[in-house]
Amino acid sequence: MYARLIRFLAVLLTVLGCATVAHAQTTIVVVDASGAPVPGAAVQVGTASGETGNDGTRAFAEAAPGARVEVTAPGFAPATGTVAQGQTRMRLVLYPAPLVDAVVVTSSRGTERLATPAGTTVVTSAELTNFAAGSIDDALRNTPGFSLFRRSSSRVSNPTTQGVTLRGLSGSGASRTMVLADGQPLNDPFGSWVYWNRIPQAAVERVEVVRGATGDLYGAQALGGVVQLLTFAPGRTRVRGTLDGGSFGTARASGFASGGRGPWNAQGAGEWVRTDGVITVDEASRGAVDTPAGSNYGTGFFSGGYDAGSWHGTLRVSLYDEDRDNGTPLQVNTTNWKQLSGESGGTAAGGAWLVRASRLPGQLLPVGRI
Repeated sequence: MYARLIRFLAVLLTVLGCATVAHAQTTIVVVDASGAPVPGAAVQVGTASGETGNDGTRAFAEAAPGARVEVTAPGFAPATGTVAQGQTRMRLVLYPAPLVDAVVVTSSRGTERLATPAGTTVVTSAELTNFAAGSIDDALRNTPGFSLFRRSSSRVSNPTTQGVTLRGLSGSGASRTMVLADGQPLNDPFGSWVYWNRIPQAAVERVEVVRGATGDLYGAQALGGVVQLLTFAPGRTRVRGTLDGGSFGTARASGFASGGRGPWNAQGAGEWVRTDGVITVDEASRGAVDTPAGSNYGTGFFSGGYDAGSWHGTLRVSLYDEDRDNGTPLQVNTTNWKQLSGESGGTAAGGAWLVRASRLPGQLLPVGRI
């Protein structure tokens, strides 16, 4: 009887020992500096490797204690770590990679026989978040050759003065730079000034700034260059959001969501910003007519699309409403913008075709009183 008991205990200890030696599953969580998941990041754990999913995670069943973890992703500096004893979840944060020489390829609208005298700078969504700028035009101030007409931010300047200067080419409130959002112009059709706040910042994947004469490709409004705001591509499930606050009653909420099922896809974004503003006139020169330059705006868009492989189509509805004080009760602005746009493209007869159209059923010009 004692012999059987000893044999049973020996077997039990052997099973427990094997269970102890077995390594628990370890999940690697990869996020950027803002805490958003990084999909498609390459993860190396010991000799095993894989990529993160849409939620920024990757699970490994054979992550032994002491194994080295290395994560890389385009646009980010590599991150490393070591699996600790009994660790089942590891969180690694990727930070933007330092500036290095890179080759940026941007599409053109025709065959180029001669090199175009233009320089290109790309600002990613991670960089926009790290800048902590109040608006996209404020973040682009760090771009070489980029400046704003009258050097005023779009948060406080009159809408009709929100032009762009690239390589010193501006001349007036009418911008000489074409600003596009997913191929649709943000420039006002009458005076060419720019409504920077029409695109929620949470929806922007990157901003491409092309400095140099590109009027031959984009028309007369692109004499100084082109600024392209590109939102996240539809289809992949993604949810992003930011909530900011500051002094002088400043607050901002921005969100973006997208998803797809089969050939169908949809995405939507929205942003709300308010600020009491400050008095823009020097204290020694202020009078009773000078008041804080406050503003309040809301913007958003929703789009749906279908991708059949050989052709695709997208329909987007955009809304924008803004009220600003401009620092004096004698001049206020109310801007209301509604836009319906569509795009369709594909391949046929060995070539490619693309058609874009937009309609502005709303109010085109800022309404003000002086």
